[in-house]
Amino acid sequence: LLASGLPVVGLANAAWGELRARMPGLADPFWSEMPVHEAGSLETGSLRTQLTELPPEEATAHIQAVLVEEIARILQQPAATISPDQPIQEFGVDSLMAVELQTAIEQRLGLQPSIAILTGAGTLRAIAARLVQSLDRDAGAATPDPIADAILRHESAADALLLETQEASS
Repeated sequence: LLASGLPVVGLANAAWGELRARMPGLADPFWSEMPVHEAGSLETGSLRTQLTELPPEEATAHIQAVLVEEIARILQQPAATISPDQPIQEFGVDSLMAVELQTAIEQRLGLQPSIAILTGAGTLRAIAARLVQSLDRDAGAATPDPIADAILRHESAADALLLETQEASS
């Protein structure tokens, strides 16, 4: 650091994934230049790969268990009190909690659910099934095209609204 000649230099040993979850400002493009190695990124990638290789029922059950754990953590309740068949709205999840849940899902599973699906009338079981469908779609897409990614995100939001409408009518 001394040999760099820079007037100000910093060194930190940080868990960037955890910091980004707690400090959304670190997702800002300014911080994208930070040379970081996130230990969890390899684990998330392999977990996501494992989920795509499981039969849909098992992948749904695994994702559902993660959703139950995360909702319980956010609400500071025992996981046993969280029913996967109860609509997420009935847990009292607000938009900030939904963002926290979204971040946890991204970190643990490598999936990016829309906020619309996490604040809607869907049950945790239905959300888990929807995330399994997005896993299959992502595995088939495998494109680094940012426009295609944006279209898929908007398509997921539209699907979430359709899911809410279907569940509300039944």
